[in-house]
Amino acid sequence: MKTAAACLTIALLGHPSLARAQFPPVAYGPSSTTGYGVPRHHYGFGGPVAGHVHHSSTVYEGVYRGRAAVIQAQAQYNLMTSLALMNLAEAQRMHWENQQLARQARIAEFDKVRQDKANRRAVKREALREQMAAKQRAEQEQRVRLAGSW
Repeated sequence: MKTAAACLTIALLGHPSLARAQFPPVAYGPSSTTGYGVPRHHYGFGGPVAGHVHHSSTVYEGVYRGRAAVIQAQAQYNLMTSLALMNLAEAQRMHWENQQLARQARIAEFDKVRQDKANRRAVKREALREQMAAKQRAEQEQRVRLAGSW
């Protein structure tokens, strides 16, 4: 019985279709890689990603990769900081321009109100002068009438 089970196990495990599961499937199509030369089907740890392996093969390579990562991080920090400072300067410039425009608008509004008040005062003054002139003419006419009635 044990020999029959052993033969059955060897027959099943030795079958080529079952052995195929241990290897990546064959890619059918124009290319067996995706973009950047990365294999489409890769199983397991340490597979190439964009032509690079996920781990260092030696201690020195690990040290150099670490130093490169630190340098790259510093460069990215410098780039992001400079972009942030440029954005800050642009925002400050725009804020200053908005303040200048608002100040000009307030000055224009103030000038308009002042001109309107001056115009109203001039109209009132002219109306008052006309009233005074009419009153003086009426008094003059009354004097002439009174002088002619003697």
